[in-house]
Amino acid sequence: MRSVGYRDAVTLLAPERSLLAGLDRALGGALLGATVATGGLASPVLSLFDVKGEVLRLAGPLLGRLSDRLAGTTRYDRTQRLLAAHTVLVVTAFFEAFDELDLPFDTDRLHLTRAERHRAAEPRQPGQAEAGDLDLLLGDGDLAGFPGLAAAHRPRFAAMGRRLTGFVQGLAVWDELTDTQRAEVLSRCGDPLAERAGDRYAELYRRLAVDVPEFGFWAAQLDHEHTRAEVRRLGHSLSDLAELLRRVPGGRAPGERRAALARAYQAQLGRPALTDRDLPDGLRMPTLGEAYLDPHFRLLTVTGQSADEDAWSCCEVRADLPRYFAGYLTGPAATEAPLLVLGQPGAGKSVLTQVLAARLPAADFLPIRVVLRSVRADVELQAQIEDAIYAATGDHVGWPELVRSAGDALPVVLLDGFDELLQATGVNQADYLERVARFQAREAEQGRPVAVLVTSRTAVAARVRYPAGTTLVRLEPFGAAHVTEWLAVWHRVNDAHFAGRIRALTADVALRYRQLSTQPLLLQMLALYDAEDNALRHADADGIDEAGLYERLLATFARREVRKRGESLPDEQLAARTEQELQRLSLVAFAMFNRGRQWVTATELDADLAALGVHTDEVPATGFRAPLTAADRVLGRFFFIQRSVARRSTEHLETYEFLHATFGEYLIARLISELVSTLLTRRSALHLASRSTVDDDVLWALLSFVSMCDQENVLPFLIARLGASDRQEMRAALVLALNGDDDRPRGYGDYRPVPRALVARLAIYRANLMLLVLATSGTVRAGELWPDEEPRRAWRHHALQWQSSLSFGAFRRFTGAVTVEQIRHEGRSDLRLSLEHLPLPGRSPGRPRTAHDLNWHLDRERGSTPVRANFGDWPSALRNLGFTADLHSDIARQTLAPLVRLTGESWAIRGPYGQLIPLAQPLIALALADRSGSTRGELPALYRTVLSAVPSVLAGPRVRVLLLGWLARDAHGLDDRLCREVLAAVAPDLRGDGARGSAAFAAAVEAIARGRELSAVWRVLSAGPVAALLAADPGPLRLRIWIALHEAGAGVEDDEAAEFLGSLDPASFTGEDQHVLRRAGWLFRSAHPGTPLPWPDPAAGGTPSAGLVDLLLGRGSHVSRGS
Repeated sequence: MRSVGYRDAVTLLAPERSLLAGLDRALGGALLGATVATGGLASPVLSLFDVKGEVLRLAGPLLGRLSDRLAGTTRYDRTQRLLAAHTVLVVTAFFEAFDELDLPFDTDRLHLTRAERHRAAEPRQPGQAEAGDLDLLLGDGDLAGFPGLAAAHRPRFAAMGRRLTGFVQGLAVWDELTDTQRAEVLSRCGDPLAERAGDRYAELYRRLAVDVPEFGFWAAQLDHEHTRAEVRRLGHSLSDLAELLRRVPGGRAPGERRAALARAYQAQLGRPALTDRDLPDGLRMPTLGEAYLDPHFRLLTVTGQSADEDAWSCCEVRADLPRYFAGYLTGPAATEAPLLVLGQPGAGKSVLTQVLAARLPAADFLPIRVVLRSVRADVELQAQIEDAIYAATGDHVGWPELVRSAGDALPVVLLDGFDELLQATGVNQADYLERVARFQAREAEQGRPVAVLVTSRTAVAARVRYPAGTTLVRLEPFGAAHVTEWLAVWHRVNDAHFAGRIRALTADVALRYRQLSTQPLLLQMLALYDAEDNALRHADADGIDEAGLYERLLATFARREVRKRGESLPDEQLAARTEQELQRLSLVAFAMFNRGRQWVTATELDADLAALGVHTDEVPATGFRAPLTAADRVLGRFFFIQRSVARRSTEHLETYEFLHATFGEYLIARLISELVSTLLTRRSALHLASRSTVDDDVLWALLSFVSMCDQENVLPFLIARLGASDRQEMRAALVLALNGDDDRPRGYGDYRPVPRALVARLAIYRANLMLLVLATSGTVRAGELWPDEEPRRAWRHHALQWQSSLSFGAFRRFTGAVTVEQIRHEGRSDLRLSLEHLPLPGRSPGRPRTAHDLNWHLDRERGSTPVRANFGDWPSALRNLGFTADLHSDIARQTLAPLVRLTGESWAIRGPYGQLIPLAQPLIALALADRSGSTRGELPALYRTVLSAVPSVLAGPRVRVLLLGWLARDAHGLDDRLCREVLAAVAPDLRGDGARGSAAFAAAVEAIARGRELSAVWRVLSAGPVAALLAADPGPLRLRIWIALHEAGAGVEDDEAAEFLGSLDPASFTGEDQHVLRRAGWLFRSAHPGTPLPWPDPAAGGTPSAGLVDLLLGRGSHVSRGS
């Protein structure tokens, strides 16, 4: 948003020079020498005292007579002058607050000396405070900020205070102040000044808002509830946009062209949302003006490409949409970037543009509603606007000519349905908003500033780039109050209908189906459904599930469409025709589903229907109109299907979609359940063609492109629809289809909604057949699915095919829906499959699944294998993982790579429950185990699992060192026996690990000794392998242990120290061990000052003494058993 500095503001508001002469003198002649365009400074401010006085003097003439100064301006010029007035208000509030400060000097001394004037004009270092800071205070428009209330401006006032103190610090008066006085000035010009200025600003703002409505509107632009609440106290609590904008003094009466557009848009308010043809007899749909309710909304200013759900979740839900639009359209941002209004299908975006176009006052605004599906898609925005003008008025008029004729009014272009344009044309329009912003910039340069509002569904928000300053408004679903109010209008309009046996639909019943009732158009659908025999109320009383509601809802509207054709049909034929309508709608849903979209083009749907043999009643051409296509005849009758149209040259591009995706998901499940039933009855369930063969060709055609898991509600709806009595027979038929001949000829070969190789279609079809089996029974074994194959091999074969045939996301959804458990059944390895939606028989929710057992791969029972098993070298396993270049396999391969260097081979060991597990599993678990009190009891089991793999687990020195490190960390929580077992396990091979192994062993012994009696330590060290290790050690390991025991507070008594250390062989201490010898000497000297070391210097050699091993193992009479 462009802002204006104080100098420019006063020049704009008061062009008469006599009023500005005093301020010009205070500014050193800079004011009248500068222009609004440049805001330049001829010279620095000379006297703060004089500036302050002039600012306060001008506040009355500039702000007190603001209404007079706004008279006769255009809408755009009025906004610019109001921005200037706001800048004056900000500076005035600041200087009034400054004037009230009690400072330790007279403010008449706040002027520049001659030397200071020269210094202020010279360059300075960044951050250096000088007298010229006051020039920035008066010339910087950013300090004025966006109009709002005090809380939003206190940070700005704080910045102005810092600049003012920078000015004062550059004056001679500052040098005369004491340190205490300077601190006082800095303190009072800080937060106290900002707070006082904010309070004064709020007071002045309220005064202006009484006379100038825009100031109240602008506060609504801020996403702060306390700001809007404060403005509401000004008295602007009106109910709609037109009434709000009538508070603003209007421009000239509209000319004929403006009036013609206004008449066209206002006529829309008197028309019903649905025609009488769409309504049951005796009902009337409220007009647009009667039924429209302002939705709640969220507001987001985009700073980057961040219009995702996380960004929206931080925005509060607001209920003041009319006030927001009033502020936006009278504010400066409207002409600089487009406003994007987002919402779900049926949320009321198009209705919002209709209401805006009708209710914006024609004297001040020139609204032009451009329905993008009705104008040419391959022309520039200006040509689309001109197309819309002709469609509304029948008048061919150019855009520049219309704007020039609009006089004072601000053009407001309402571009409705960007998503439809994108969808119907299939062309990348990521730069659409940028092109709109460029159009606005060009128009502003030509003196024709224009506001632009664009509507689109929410899903498109992530597919466009946003110009700087773009604001997004997202319409929220109806709440309970909206539903209640809309139903009240519905009942009032149809009071005669509800006065009889039909009772009025209440909000509490409607809100039980919230996913429908919270969208305005779908709420209408529920109201129409209930208006016939209170069907929704009866459904609620009957306790039907969601699938049952959708069945009744869709069947009711399909039956109504059949009756509208004027035929009097017997009940049986009426039911057959209704079923035919529903099946055709199901094929529409499949057309979208199999293309991975929520919409389908008319051309695509025509091709699908023809390939599936759907024959619709031909409707011949009339006059110059083209004959209706199959898509027109199937979909043109249902208002809950949205039709999007775009024009490209002479071609009309049409797409269709359900107003709510759940309609399509239910219709898919519905048709699938009917087709599954045909596998039992051996007859066609579709009225598609004259085929008499009994096979699964239609099921194959529809379910061989996309996994049913791709839409989350298909499987739940399918499970709800499948009959309980025939599930076993259905399952048997589906298994038969699953094992059918791949090479047999298939019907409906022309049905190819997307290109897909035959092998991929076969794989996807089998995946869907398996899901159908699970939907009928909840659980099944792989051996039951493929009875003639070995279950493990069959499962791997099909699982790999599914992974290669489905996209990454589709395969993830598929594996997320199906639970796979390795089991043993009748003496062989098998798998148990189930849907996550259903609990497995015999397993309550939350019960842990059976632990994986590598014995399963060996086709052996649990516990039947040796303690250890070698599955080959790790590098081969990693190569296998990397061969497919699959993301998750690559992640696993890179994660496991360190274990290759650690263990060398792919060892497996017996787990705590007799299962065979990878050796790496307990190692990783031990490394990452939570040492908190809640899981401490698991540690001993992990250690014993690792120890069961000896010696294979400890074949490498790095594993031994890691295990000793973990023992040092956990020893205080393990019993003596387990500590002894761990040391005994690593002892046989420790000699080859050098100094690193000795250090890890000694650290573990030190951890064991802490908090234990020395006798317990001796018992740990006296285990056979440990004793053998120490007996064979020439000295370095024993010396490390002696040091560790001393540092743990469990060392030998002082009179035995000489004998203890004298048994070492200094010649064995090389490399890192030299440091250990020096460290032991330091400990000895600290315990025995003045006593010579009991061994020669290592460099000179020496003779070791005996007895250290006996001492360590407790066999000497001199061993201390105490702590």
